[in-house]
Amino acid sequence: MKLQFKSTKSHRNHYDDWNVLKDGEVGEYPDDVGKEKLIDFPLNFSEFKPKEVKPTREKPDEVKQDESVAEKAPDKSMKSKRTKIKRW
Repeated sequence: MKLQFKSTKSHRNHYDDWNVLKDGEVGEYPDDVGKEKLIDFPLNFSEFKPKEVKPTREKPDEVKQDESVAEKAPDKSMKSKRTKIKRW
């Protein structure tokens, strides 16, 4: 059982035979010991649930549009020769 430790004013870290935990760290305990920790220290321990990471997929349409836009863009190296400069 994985438990995450959260510090409080009276309980800043947790040292025992199984783990040495500080704020935000996760320790692995046998099931019976983990259940006792949750009962004895309800403010300091919570069961660790990893966040699910959603896979991101690239859309092929967006990639094709970006390539076509780059091909249609004017060449900026010739910009000064094609435009008129107004002088005040």
